[in-house]
Amino acid sequence: MKLILSFITFSTISKIAERIKIFFALAPVFSTKYLKSPLIRMTYKWKSIVMAFSGNKDFLPKTSFKKFVGSKLCPLQIFDKICLNILFMMFGYDPKNLNMSRLDVYFSHNPAGTSVQNMLHWSQLLNSTHLKAYDWGSPDLNLVHYNQTTSPLYNMTNMNVATAIWNGKSDLLADPEDVNILHSEITNHIYYKTISYYNHIDSLFGLDVYDQVYHEIIDIIQDNL
Repeated sequence: MKLILSFITFSTISKIAERIKIFFALAPVFSTKYLKSPLIRMTYKWKSIVMAFSGNKDFLPKTSFKKFVGSKLCPLQIFDKICLNILFMMFGYDPKNLNMSRLDVYFSHNPAGTSVQNMLHWSQLLNSTHLKAYDWGSPDLNLVHYNQTTSPLYNMTNMNVATAIWNGKSDLLADPEDVNILHSEITNHIYYKTISYYNHIDSLFGLDVYDQVYHEIIDIIQDNL
């Protein structure tokens, strides 16, 4: 969601966009029409139940129980495959590029949690190829927030920040088709790389992420000093 906030900000607030020389987007999620993560789709399908358990503020917040599961249960041999499969069902399959000795750390911090309203916004965007503002649920409330009865569309073509993108073909959240839709709307793209075996978290935890991504980011920064 942080990447989406960046795209929204840079396309709507020119004073902030002018301060950004290059935007490096790793596995950016823009539209969700082609999203394939079974766990995420199940969450959307049962969102009313999920929200009932989550309350009205935090969705999957960091808790002592989640830390216990990640640090104590997942490292156990009888649970490690279950934990790993849950991780891959959310983000995509790539076991060879993951440091298995760090599984407890990954599960102690992932999912990292977000706001319930953020999840409601995502549910409104599911199966869409466009990025719209949060729909407040009624024409009157939308009028209060946006001065119009429907939630407005964000126009990515208004974003002039130089943008470099890395994504993976095995990403179940940022599907390559959705990333292509985003790429087609960016008017100032300077680099675009798709890695055939990368999932959504390889750009964070991948064993070869320095060779595939980080050293290229450093090169681009140095070339633009």
